[in-house]
Amino acid sequence: MALINARSSHRQLSDAELAVMEELIDLRTIVGDYIESMADSPTIDQTWLRIAREHLQQGFMAATRAVARPSTF
Repeated sequence: MALINARSSHRQLSDAELAVMEELIDLRTIVGDYIESMADSPTIDQTWLRIAREHLQQGFMAATRAVARPSTF
């Protein structure tokens, strides 16, 4: 079986795109930490928090793909 080159869909990002990616990483960390801190509260509905976590993760992944514009699925 042939090995898949994982970087074949990656392209060189511009300085502006790299700056946006850095901001996304920073925001993702801040939001992720905040969501995780909410999990410690007994007054927080954990079902809705789990849904929020999943949707926020999807949103950050989508934003990252919007900047990176990979050429593969």
